[in-house]
Amino acid sequence: LAGPSVGKTSFLCRTGAAHAAEGGRVLHITLEINTRKVVERYDQCWTGRERKDLETPEGQTAIKVARDLVRATGGHVWIVDWSYLSVSASDIGSLVRRMRGMKCECCGEPMVVDMIVVDYLELMSPNKAPGKEMRETFKRIGVEHRALARNLEIPIFTAWQVNRADSDATLLSKKSVSESWDIIKIADIILGLNQNLEQLGNKRL
Repeated sequence: LAGPSVGKTSFLCRTGAAHAAEGGRVLHITLEINTRKVVERYDQCWTGRERKDLETPEGQTAIKVARDLVRATGGHVWIVDWSYLSVSASDIGSLVRRMRGMKCECCGEPMVVDMIVVDYLELMSPNKAPGKEMRETFKRIGVEHRALARNLEIPIFTAWQVNRADSDATLLSKKSVSESWDIIKIADIILGLNQNLEQLGNKRL
């Protein structure tokens, strides 16, 4: 849970990158930024370098070393750019099941996913026709993703916007969730990305 431009995507990428670095196999679905930018975020996480440093010869070497270390653990990240589509939980479920029967082009291993990252949930569509009110639609999307995680036995990490009243707040609570209170009841864990002015200046959360 965070306001605009606070770091939802960065936090999700760090979560996926940390899991892959420990041997996890991550499916990252981006509904907002393109694949190249997502790859940059993961490389930043693994190398500890700023984006501007990744293009240098030293940065490219650091990327290769970092990716090799991730592969050595058995970790992997598959990035799917669906930013141009209307995507539902059923679409994600179908993709994960198809992947289980495929071999990865770069390593030849089965494409078995054990973590799903969705950036981010409010940009998803419901499996069925949307409700008459936005809150009903968001509730349906949340319920469908919870069911998907349960059926696949894979955790789903995603993000949610704060409401307009708390868009500048430095301390978020459950009251800060936008549009649909039901999200509070559906999610297993909600993390608020809190940031005061000093932390903002130092790019910290």
